Amino acid sequence: FIHISNNITIVLNHISQLQIGSLNVQVTRKKVKHLHLRIHPPLGEVRVSAPLFISDREISHFIKGKLTWIEKHQKAHLSRPQRVEDYLSGESHRLWGQEYILQLEYHKKKPRVEIEEKSITLFLRPDSTKDKRKEVFYKYYRGILKDQIQLLVDHWAPLIDGMPSFVGIKSMKTRWGSCNQCKRRIWLNIELVKFPRELLEYVVVHELLHFIHPNHGGNFKKAMDNFLPQWRELKNRLNQ
Repeated sequence: FIHISNNITIVLNHISQLQIGSLNVQVTRKKVKHLHLRIHPPLGEVRVSAPLFISDREISHFIKGKLTWIEKHQKAHLSRPQRVEDYLSGESHRLWGQEYILQLEYHKKKPRVEIEEKSITLFLRPDSTKDKRKEVFYKYYRGILKDQIQLLVDHWAPLIDGMPSFVGIKSMKTRWGSCNQCKRRIWLNIELVKFPRELLEYVVVHELLHFIHPNHGGNFKKAMDNFLPQWRELKNRLNQ
């Protein structure tokens, strides 16, 4: 805790590492009521969210009771083939949940992207590097995602009474979206463009509702049930 005045106390999350046998666990103590265990891809890192004042001993006991489950899910993560992304012809890339085969075409004009049926074609200069290929590819992704986000915000913000002052797109390692309630600003993960549109819709509604309900308590969940009744199923699909 950081004590500011007699009436204001700020709670900061505390992150630590806990070694349990050969298992390294990242523990984040925060303002939650229960222990939450997650296995993070691609290497199966073990992370636990824990109440602020719970002891390491209690966390260790909790983890030891989940060792079989942890091992199963770590093996599942490690057995998944790693997607190669050199942005060369023949690679498979996703857009709105569908797989497309990447094709490169070289010319001396301005780089551009075209999509048809099951292929995405990058038109590039002959001396283009991997970084340049990725830049052109993600510029195209960003434009498509921006347009879809705008459609969703235009639809949902008036219904929720949660019009944002700004919606941005960026790469995020651990979140699909984030919200600054005071400034009414939203950031969304550019990787959402790879998943079906209904999963993007879930994240947009989720973040817009945080303007009204800052945490994930009962009122937030009731609002999600009201606006997007299938949100739990969408959340599970996205997190898998």
